[in-house]
Amino acid sequence: MSSFNKAVKGFFDDLVAEENTTTRRYFVYLNEAIAEFFEVGSMQNAYEVYRWFLDIYHINYADKASFLDLLDAMSKYEENVATMNDHQRDHYVHSVNVFLLGLYVYRCNSNYRKCFATQIEKRCENPHYVAIDEEFLFCWGIASLFHDIGYPLEIVSTQIRKYVEFVASVSEESSDAEPFIDFMNFPALDSIQLTNPRLIEVPHSMQSSQTAAASKEIKPTDILAHNLHLSFGLDAADINAAIQGYLRYMQKSRFLDHGFFSAIIVLKWYGELLQHSVAPSSLLFNEIALSSEAILLHNYYAGTLMKSPHDFGTLSPETNALAYLLILCDESQEWNRKIFGEKDLKKLLFINNAQIKVDENSLEIKYVTEAGVFPDDFPQLRKAALYKRLNVEQLFSSGINIYAETVSGYYLEHSLGYLVMPRLLVNHLEQLAQMVHEDYVAKQKERDPNQTLEYETWDSLPPSMKYSNIRQGAAISDKLSRIRCYLDNEGEANKEVVAFSDQEIEYLAEYEHELWVKEREESGWTFGKVKDTKKKLSPYLVSYGELSDDIKELDRDTIRNIIPLTNAIGYKVYRI
Repeated sequence: MSSFNKAVKGFFDDLVAEENTTTRRYFVYLNEAIAEFFEVGSMQNAYEVYRWFLDIYHINYADKASFLDLLDAMSKYEENVATMNDHQRDHYVHSVNVFLLGLYVYRCNSNYRKCFATQIEKRCENPHYVAIDEEFLFCWGIASLFHDIGYPLEIVSTQIRKYVEFVASVSEESSDAEPFIDFMNFPALDSIQLTNPRLIEVPHSMQSSQTAAASKEIKPTDILAHNLHLSFGLDAADINAAIQGYLRYMQKSRFLDHGFFSAIIVLKWYGELLQHSVAPSSLLFNEIALSSEAILLHNYYAGTLMKSPHDFGTLSPETNALAYLLILCDESQEWNRKIFGEKDLKKLLFINNAQIKVDENSLEIKYVTEAGVFPDDFPQLRKAALYKRLNVEQLFSSGINIYAETVSGYYLEHSLGYLVMPRLLVNHLEQLAQMVHEDYVAKQKERDPNQTLEYETWDSLPPSMKYSNIRQGAAISDKLSRIRCYLDNEGEANKEVVAFSDQEIEYLAEYEHELWVKEREESGWTFGKVKDTKKKLSPYLVSYGELSDDIKELDRDTIRNIIPLTNAIGYKVYRI
């Protein structure tokens, strides 16, 4: 069991929940569901985690709408609709991973526990849960498990934009039609209907002429604005106007913040469902309001508040502990995320899992892929995203460290699915890749003995360039089949090929270039007149016929090298 699993199990083992037999039993079931999720991480396991959390806190009902209905709707949209978008990944299983990562941080970092306890003390007039750990579990569960519940709106917005851009660009001139989602009656969404107003008492600090006039409803945006006023000391009227006008601001700025809608949806659904449940209404303006504020801030803080004239800078855990943790965990959770987007599916990367270590002073994450290759700057970009948004040192004095590792065994065999590879080639693929690189270095030195190569050894190559060599080795059988040849360790002597004809070399060199272009484009490279590795620009992302002869010679070398390379590992090339 990893330290991650142990920490989460330890959290529940030590949790002192309310003395209720049913609740205690549900906590056991939730703990079991989490243990199974750690083992498999499937959608069904995720569903069980959601289910038992909701049952513990009376948010799941047999005769009324349930938060599970919201989750089902989000999941269906992602599976059935998001495939039409270029970039789209899972948010259903992702949210459970975010939930568990937050429990890990809370369990292992006393600095964070103090910040959360202070936030509850300042912001909850009468905390519902006696034990601070259960107070955290409830608030964090709502914030993390439902922070992306509004994502279907972003999916639809992206699809509308993509389709309109397509139909409007019939000519070569670019189109700026810029469609956006609007509402005929946004207040219908931004409203908690009070079927029995006496069940919900609006806190005195939040009462206004607006609230008093609307005795049959409460606006989620009013609750969110009030909380932001308390958290950041913003003028109450100013922040209320900003939140009320945020929909128009998004439309004008050409983006959609799903966190805004997620926060409204959580407040609306909880506010209306609690009127049919045994859950206390005081939770709405205390714990649920804090969780919804965190949901709003997980995008709104960096995307809007940090860009405002107030110049808040990076978020401190002392300012808003829940929002800080949600941003930290949401940005960090990159493993085991199912890919839906059309372009994302073509990328050569799926992060299978992560090795995570949290303690009093640091956070360390090593992302692991078994079926892809990490971009060279992946760790730096992930780390920069966190430091851009969060005051990291206030929680982790030794900082955050991020690493990336490719586990080649599975990757070499399965990641190059578009190529047909016999077992004998798979078994020697990494050896072949190293030999490809060594041959390239040798030929470059022959052409110019005085030149200094950036990467002379295999170990010095970044992952993306290692992949390029692996791809060359993996493509050998495919190339041979195109000229009616095959690879074997024993064949008819009179059919052995000791050299390819000039026509075969030229034909396969062009095919090699096509494979190279495909690999580069799928790794994010684009055409540029001058090669720039950092910006992923290359002047060679053109057809083979447009290449200069010295560049074509590199592709020809790759083909000429097939026979000596395969001979070196004990195999020969034969004609069919």
